[in-house]
Amino acid sequence: DPAAIEPRFSFAYDVLQQSVTVSQEPPWIAQLAVGQLRRKDGYVNDARNTVESFAHCVVTGNMYSPYLPTRNDIRSESLSIDGHSGWLIESEITVDRPDLKVKGDHTIFIVVRDGSDWGFFFGAVPIGNAQLDAVLANTIRELRAS
Repeated sequence: DPAAIEPRFSFAYDVLQQSVTVSQEPPWIAQLAVGQLRRKDGYVNDARNTVESFAHCVVTGNMYSPYLPTRNDIRSESLSIDGHSGWLIESEITVDRPDLKVKGDHTIFIVVRDGSDWGFFFGAVPIGNAQLDAVLANTIRELRAS
């Protein structure tokens, strides 16, 4: 889909996403999103704490409601994008919904310094979907910060 505003990221600013519908009923999408987390909202700690807070907001917020999500981290590591320091968390977010055809999402959470604020990237694709996993991996390789 074309880039659109992502209203479920109410804790962030200037959020744009691209998404594709995976399931109509119950509803499920794959998405790539970027935006900003601001210092004035409490995102002042180091990159690792900031990405942890970001991931927590996503998983416990209305994005995964009412799916009863469980987050299982695969990796958590520092990174730099175009000289901007940050942190990455890769997770599987599983859901307990027998009527849903997907097990949950393979997710990537990234934050990088943007002055006194943070730029972020969030990607979520269905667990086990090789085609969308390739899109996510390519997107991560192509991320830029200015």
